[in-house]
Amino acid sequence: MIILVALRLAGSLALAATPSPVAAHATTCAVPVPVAPFAAKVDAAETAYATFEVDTFSSSMDEAALMLPCLNAVVPADVSAHYLRMLGLQYFIGHDTMKADAVFAAARSADGAYVFPDTLLPQGHPIRTHYAAIDLASLHSAAIGAPRAGAVYFNGVSAVEGGSGTETKRLNANAPPIVAQRPAWPAIVQVVDANLAVTASALVFPTDALPAYDALPLPISVSNAVAVRKPLNPKVPLAIGTGVALIGSAAFYTRALSDAADFRSYHATDTLDQLTARQQKTNTMVYASLTVGLLAVAGGVGTVVVGKW
Repeated sequence: MIILVALRLAGSLALAATPSPVAAHATTCAVPVPVAPFAAKVDAAETAYATFEVDTFSSSMDEAALMLPCLNAVVPADVSAHYLRMLGLQYFIGHDTMKADAVFAAARSADGAYVFPDTLLPQGHPIRTHYAAIDLASLHSAAIGAPRAGAVYFNGVSAVEGGSGTETKRLNANAPPIVAQRPAWPAIVQVVDANLAVTASALVFPTDALPAYDALPLPISVSNAVAVRKPLNPKVPLAIGTGVALIGSAAFYTRALSDAADFRSYHATDTLDQLTARQQKTNTMVYASLTVGLLAVAGGVGTVVVGKW
């Protein structure tokens, strides 16, 4: 017992002591399971963890995982959070800290007010750090097709904002399109039909496929739809080029006028070479102004020819 206590306080129980969590979708259900027995198994797992009964903790969690696909009612958010917390402990004990962090984040999303009691996790325990490791604000949900009838729940919350049970308004052709949201963390996903009967339950990670349901097509305008970039209007670069050419032409012409004035201001001390140089400089500015001006005219004509704005 002393060895088990020391290992738990260090957050490093051996992998062999706790098998990997049972896949929740691997069970064939003989009879439906109410939420109460499922919640009781999760309670038993927490009690076992608090009293250092590793085998009981492991078996209770595995039995809860086997019950999950057979649930006949929607699991409330607080029960979902409790299961996810215990699952996080199981992953942590199994040294799978990435999955532990993910399910801990999911538990916090479902029950943000929960704090581990010291009787379960002593202060300073590394699991407390892992429990808060992922910033929920940095994660973003993804749009999915809303069910044509019934509902889809993630950790006890309808995937359609404000929805519950049968969303009859989605059948109204005049209503705005309804989009469901899939969270970016693991979840107990449950599909409910139009008669409010649970037809599927599974623990799903963000990269896993969802249980099958009849989904409405996503509207093109949803935030995670593929954006199609509108091609640049060819008149835009032509118009920009024309504007630049006009400015350049005006600048050259202004300089030419300045040089011409300088050329006309003859001084007795000026030599022939100096006068010739001023004349050539003036002519160069005039020719440059004419050339760039012609380019501006050509650009303007091109802009008009391409078509209307």
